[in-house]
Formats: sequence, C-alpha cells, structure tokens
Amino acid sequence: MAAKPDLRDIGRLRRQDIIILASGGLILVFALTATGALGLLEGLSSAMLVGGGAVAYHIGVLANARAAKPTQELVSKRSSANAVKRVQQDLVDALDQPALVVDAGAQLVAYNSMAAGIFSLPAVRAGLSVGSLRNPELLAHVDRVLSAGGSAACELVPSREPSQTWLVTVSAIGDDTRGERSALIVLTDQAPVRRAERARADFLANASHELRTPLTSISGFIETMQGPAIDDPDAWPRFLKIIADQTKHMKDLITDLLSLSRIELGEHQAPTTKVDFLQIAKEASESLEHIAKQKSQQISFETSETSLAVIAAESELKQVVHNLAGNAIKYAPEGTTITVSIGRSRDLDAAEAFASRGWSGASRATLLAAPETIGGVSKAAAWLRVRNQGPGIDSAYLPRLGERFYRVNESRGGPDEGTGLGLAIVKHIMAHHRGGFAVESTPEDGTAFSVWLPALDEQKGES
Repeated sequence: MAAKPDLRDIGRLRRQDIIILASGGLILVFALTATGALGLLEGLSSAMLVGGGAVAYHIGVLANARAAKPTQELVSKRSSANAVKRVQQDLVDALDQPALVVDAGAQLVAYNSMAAGIFSLPAVRAGLSVGSLRNPELLAHVDRVLSAGGSAACELVPSREPSQTWLVTVSAIGDDTRGERSALIVLTDQAPVRRAERARADFLANASHELRTPLTSISGFIETMQGPAIDDPDAWPRFLKIIADQTKHMKDLITDLLSLSRIELGEHQAPTTKVDFLQIAKEASESLEHIAKQKSQQISFETSETSLAVIAAESELKQVVHNLAGNAIKYAPEGTTITVSIGRSRDLDAAEAFASRGWSGASRATLLAAPETIGGVSKAAAWLRVRNQGPGIDSAYLPRLGERFYRVNESRGGPDEGTGLGLAIVKHIMAHHRGGFAVESTPEDGTAFSVWLPALDEQKGES
C-alpha cells in the first residue's frame, strides 16, 4: 500500500514551485524593461504585481493545506467507526444466540437475525434507536450500562411469543475514556432450564408418592400390631410378611432412584472400557433362571456369535439385561419361555431393523433413537432382544414405557409390582452408550424389548 503524503512535504514542494514561477516572472519583466519594451514605471508595476501574486498564492496554498488536515482527520475517524461497526456486526452474527449492540449514542448499530425476529426489527440495520426494542426494563438497563459500565440482567417475554422466556444480559464493551462505550445485549433461552425445573419437580413428586405408599402400609400394620392385634399373635406372621414385602419394595425403589441418578450424572460422558456384551448377557440371563423356575418358566439364550466386543460400562449393560429379562419373567404366564437373543449387525440401522422388527403387523414404538442412526453413520453394532410369551401390551401404552414410574399392569395381566423405573433406567443407560431402545408387542405373541449400540469391528458379520 502506498504511503499517505505528509502535508509538510506538500507545502515544501508548493513553495519551491512558487519561487520558480515568481523568479521567472521577475526576470521576464526586467528583460522587457531593459530592452525598452516596457517603460521604467510599467516595469516596476509589473514586478510588484508578480511578487504580490506569488505571495498571495503562497498564502492560499497554506490556508488550503491547513483546511485539508481536519477534513482528513474526520474522514479517518469515520472510517475507523465504520470498521468497528463491521466488527461488531460480525461478532453478533457469529453468536448462536440472539444479540445486539447499542453504541454510545443509543443507536442500534448491530444485531443478528435471531434478535431481529424477537424484537421485530427490520433487516436493514440503519438509523434505529434503542427505543425500537420497546421494553422499559431492558431500556433502563441499557441506559445504566452506557452511563456507568458494568452489566445488568433481566427476563424478557416477547409480545409475539408469550410462551417464550429469555434471560437478557446487558454488558458494557469498548473504551469510555473517549466516549466510545457500547452495550452488548445477549439473550439466552430459558426453555431448557424451565423444562429441567419441571422435570425435577415432577420427579420429586413422583418419588415422594412412590415412597409414601409402602411407608403408609408399613406404618399402618405396625399400628395394628400395637393396637387391635396386640393380643392376636396368630395374625402377626401375615402382618410381618406384608411389612417385609413393603420394606423390600422401598429398598428396591431407593436403589433404582440412586441408580438412575448415577446414570444421569455421567450420561454425557461416553464409556471407555472394552467389554464382551455376549458374556455379560449370558451371565445376567443365567442369574435369573432361579426366578423363572418359580413360575415354571425357561430362559432360552440364542446367539450365533462367540464374542461381541463393545465399549461400555459392564455393570450398566448387566443392569439392562436384568431389567428386561426380569420384566419378561414377571409379566409372562407360568410355563412359558423367555427368549434372550443377541447378535451383531453391519451398522446401527440394520441392528434396529433386525432386533426390533421381529413380528409382522406388531405394534411398535422407538423409545430411544441412536444418534448415529439419525446421522446415517455406518458403524458396526450389537443388539439384544428379550421376548416373552403372553397377552402383550396395548399399542396405546407403548410410547410411554420409558417414562419414570409409568406402569401398564392392567393391560399386561401381571401383578402390581416393581418400581416403575426399570425401563427408564434401560433408556438412560442406552443414551449413555449412544444406543437405541424399542418395544414391539402383539396380543398373540407377547412383547419384545430391544436395545442396540455401537460395537467394535473385531469380527465382521451381518445380521
């Protein structure tokens, strides 16, 4: 880039030109006077005119140079201000949140399209006052920050979208020593926070209700044994059995609550340990055989694999098999067979299709979709399917089976047992393992729950 000429250099060059022109003019006048072309008085007058003209021209040049200097400074300041505005616009455009910038003159100099939608601002960002935001509390915060610096925050509910709530943060940016302080306004959507608060409140309410039921039963039978039945020891064994059952139910519920809390706490961190899913599923199924025998049931374990390597938390996969197989045993009629199948597929889409679409015409619900399945990423997968024989589940209940404390005992013909957290735990474990979870059911064939998750490519194979 060429260097900008200095005004002093321009003035020096102009003075040299003036001296050369004035000298040439005087020499010409004197030559004409000497040759008699001009009289003596005419020559003196001409010399004075040439000299005076040179002086006047020099004064004009200096005046123009002095006048040009502040003009160039003004142009430079305007150029700098425009550059700052461009940077501020680039800043708000780069944010993934609604954002605006207000300058020291309370003008909206930058805002992104998200902010424009919330405040109904035009696409052309020119000549808008901060008053266009039309929120008295927000405007008061902006005025305070522009005057004193610092930051301020408030909540905003857009008039066009009363169901939305935004946390608005106003922060001072820039240097106020030269009156250049601006205010950056950033909006954060409060919907996820409100949903989490509602979910936490619902969870506590449901947990309290579930714990209160067995506790009330225990308390009532203790009072009976201490009061009306104190002289009826023959009734005590029955009362004590009920108390023991309710105590066990409370213990199971607390265990499941702690388990669910622990899984949710680490759900954002993917597992890092290599384990054999096949061996885990086999051992977990064998540990439930004594429970199945109490109902004259059998557990059939089916696979064509010799091992199935996955990156997973062993205890959590074992809990998945326990919960699914335990549910199958609980709600299947006596003398039936529980089938646990496990295998490998070329990718997660194939695993989902094979594991959770076993019956033609069955009612089906995906309780959790694997992230990679949505993205179409090709990756080896492992799947597990647990099926029982029985009356099945009505299709209206299937989509809610992964919810906490949700039970559909009336449609399954089983006893009113369990904590209502078993399937919710399975769902969160599969989310932890970036996997999927589905259910299908028919009135004639029973119910099957399926899970699938990424597997290691140590063995090539397709289902």
